Amino acid sequence: MMLYAPDGLLMVLLEYFDHLTSAIDCWGDDGTMSLTFNSTQAYEYALQAWGFVNANANGKFLLIANHAGCGPDEERQAYIITSIREDAASLTTYLAANVAPWSDIGGSYDLHFGHIVTSRHTPERRGLIEKLKGNFDETKTADFDPELGHPGEVRNIWHDDNRLMLDCIDCFVAGSFHLIGAFETHHWDVEEATLSASPKAFNATVELQAKITRTDKLDKLSDKIEEKADLFSMPVPDLGIEIPKVLKLGLTLSYQIGFSTKVAGSATFVLGATTSLPDDAIITVDLKDLQKSSWTGFEGAALVPIFDVTELSASVKFAVFTQVDLAFGIDIIGHDSLDVELNLKIPQLSTNFAAGYKEKGFCNQDDGALMTGVIATTALAIELWLEVKSIIEKKKNDLYSYKFFNLTKTLDEHCAPLSIPGLTIETIPSVSELLPIPTQLITPPVDR
Repeated sequence: MMLYAPDGLLMVLLEYFDHLTSAIDCWGDDGTMSLTFNSTQAYEYALQAWGFVNANANGKFLLIANHAGCGPDEERQAYIITSIREDAASLTTYLAANVAPWSDIGGSYDLHFGHIVTSRHTPERRGLIEKLKGNFDETKTADFDPELGHPGEVRNIWHDDNRLMLDCIDCFVAGSFHLIGAFETHHWDVEEATLSASPKAFNATVELQAKITRTDKLDKLSDKIEEKADLFSMPVPDLGIEIPKVLKLGLTLSYQIGFSTKVAGSATFVLGATTSLPDDAIITVDLKDLQKSSWTGFEGAALVPIFDVTELSASVKFAVFTQVDLAFGIDIIGHDSLDVELNLKIPQLSTNFAAGYKEKGFCNQDDGALMTGVIATTALAIELWLEVKSIIEKKKNDLYSYKFFNLTKTLDEHCAPLSIPGLTIETIPSVSELLPIPTQLITPPVDR
């Protein structure tokens, strides 16, 4: 993550050097800050990275300190570094440091993460950026493994002994995604805010086990049961920064599930889907101008249903989704702010089960065929939404959602032979309209 102050002045975060140093002193008697390194390799790395400061008459950079003794407690302090003195014997560098009030340097920033941007800066600073690549762990910053859940992990979603028991018996996200972002302000106004995400071996599985015990009349569906739950939430490492009273930026990943169901009679079943996204898919969001946003490559997504009914006395309608949220927040204190989410519903699933009886065999007319069984109709989908939860720009608030992508797959009717005691009246079950996928986690699009 690279952050620039006005005039292309590179901002370096001191905490990135914590693992390379054995001591840091911000309060020298002569306006000098000292960093003592824990190895010759770390010391030589710092000299190479900062060499342009002494090599150029106007060489300098902005050091942001968040270290004990460097500025007010629990606040970052900015220093302008104008020259560097070296002591190889003690592996120490002495930095000529002048305190830089945020009121003097704030208001205009240029931040990039996930890749290195060099086009706007001088050759000397471009060289520094290249040298800093080893310190700014690109793999850790640009490619993030979410580790949302684990295969085979069981988690209860809904528990009501008189109606429904619903467990996630295999709900997880695997793989990683590559993030690229840019953020620029000028005189406190957001000039650029873009975020791109692309999957890498990214797949999701939702497998639910449901036991429905409600004893409504078999010819009348119950009232709808609907719920959502947060499964996991975690910050994206190395993509957060806070300059107290000036700027906050952060990225958070969460994993949620939502479902709705209507039922007549009782049922026990396992239902779900596995989905995967192609590696060449990419979504690019321009938060300043949504019309410039784009997506490509999601058409190759794969959807495979999971289906097993062990008991069903009448009919069930069931809809479920799991959703990965990538939340991106920017707050320029007292000025502009952005709070947006990319919502990836992967997968969405809606299924109707209907029990029936045929004297000559329900699913087939072979000798010995079961006379009862279940017909299932299923639709699978993947959706990608952008939800702008808040924009405060010159005291103007705005809330809206925007659907980027939808892939829906309706499966052929599936007939499963199943012993259903007591069902002896011949019926040809009618599988009625599917329940809509629950959408309470997102705001429907509105005219703007």
